[in-house]
Amino acid sequence: MAHLKARRSQNVDGNIYVDSTCIDCDTCRWMAPHTFTRVDGQSAVTHQPETVDDRLAALQALLSCPTASIGTVTPPPEMKAVQASFPIAIADSVYHCGYHSEKSYAAASYFIQHPEGNILVDSPRFAAPLVKRLEALGGVRYLYLTHRDDVADHQAFRDHFGCDRILHKDDMSPATAAIEISLTGNDPIPFAPDITIIPVPGHTQ
Repeated sequence: MAHLKARRSQNVDGNIYVDSTCIDCDTCRWMAPHTFTRVDGQSAVTHQPETVDDRLAALQALLSCPTASIGTVTPPPEMKAVQASFPIAIADSVYHCGYHSEKSYAAASYFIQHPEGNILVDSPRFAAPLVKRLEALGGVRYLYLTHRDDVADHQAFRDHFGCDRILHKDDMSPATAAIEISLTGNDPIPFAPDITIIPVPGHTQ
C-alpha cells in the first residue's frame, strides 16, 4: 500500500496521491489521464478529480497500480463499488481486468466473454474482488498468455478456474512448462469461428 510519508512532492494537494515507489509503468496515466501525469520520471496527481467519472477512473487506477503506489489520505467510502466496477467493459463482450501485476511490469489483461468458453488474455493479479466478478461473468475457460513476461499469477487462475492455459512454445520457461496448450509456428491459428490467434514472437527470440 502507498505510504503518506513517501508522498511525492510533485503531487498537488488533496486526498489522492502517488508515493515514491512508483515504477513509471503508465497504468494510472492511461486509465485516469485527467488526474495523473508523468512528472520527473514518475506519476503524480496533477489534478484532483472533480467529477464522478474522473473520481471513479482515479480509484480504478489506484486498484490497478501494480505496486500499490497510489494512496488516499482518507479511505474512499465508495471503494467497494469501485472494486465491483471491474472488469471494465471496453467493447461488446470485452473487458479490461485492471489489477495489474508487478510480476508482469503492469501489463494489461483482458477478459472476453465467448459462447465457446470465456478467455482471459494475460494474467492480472489474482485479487479476490476481481476473481468473484469473473466467476459472476461465467468463469474462465482459457487463459491465453501472449508473452513469457505477462504470465503473472497464471497458476492461481489455473488452480481456481481449471482453465486451459495457452502459450507459444517459444515463450515457455520452467515456470510455464506445464501449460496445457502449446502453440507452434508463426502462421495465424483459428481458435474459434470469430477468434484468430496471430503469433508475433517479437523479442522472444
